[in-house]
Amino acid sequence: MVTLKTNRYLTTPGLSIREYEVISKNFDEQKITLPDRPYNDLTDGGMQAKLNLSNNLFQVTLLLSAALAGLMIARDNEAHLVLGKLPELIMFILAVLLLLLSFVSHLLFFNEVSYLYFLAGKLYDPTRPSVPDITDQNVSFLLSNQLEYLVVGMVLVALTFFSAHNLTRKKNKP
Repeated sequence: MVTLKTNRYLTTPGLSIREYEVISKNFDEQKITLPDRPYNDLTDGGMQAKLNLSNNLFQVTLLLSAALAGLMIARDNEAHLVLGKLPELIMFILAVLLLLLSFVSHLLFFNEVSYLYFLAGKLYDPTRPSVPDITDQNVSFLLSNQLEYLVVGMVLVALTFFSAHNLTRKKNKP
């Protein structure tokens, strides 16, 4: 088994930035060894399934972000209720931050996978085609984080909308 080595500069756990001199001057390089997998149609299908999952989670995050933006554009009396009280404002800001982290995790996951594809192309051996294993924890944690941030963000979005609905209903009661 041939193992492929990639270099990572640690700014935050798992954040991989290879191009910037500022990072290489200020942070230690950590060698990460990823096992390889034989490249065939099944392996390619598995990699495409993970990429599609990340894309779908990204689209759900976009939808939730649009719903939160809708709260800002909502009728004046409802939007002011949601963002006018401190607990609702905190929930709103946290939901936005979690959805933003989900976006960032998606971008980093795609960056890592595309880098690994390029690395596999660079080290291609026609007698034994293989690709780095993207299910390795050093890569797949980004997809897991994307899902976790999205789920917690969805809960906060739901609570924010529920809070807005309850506050609006209480205000309209005689």
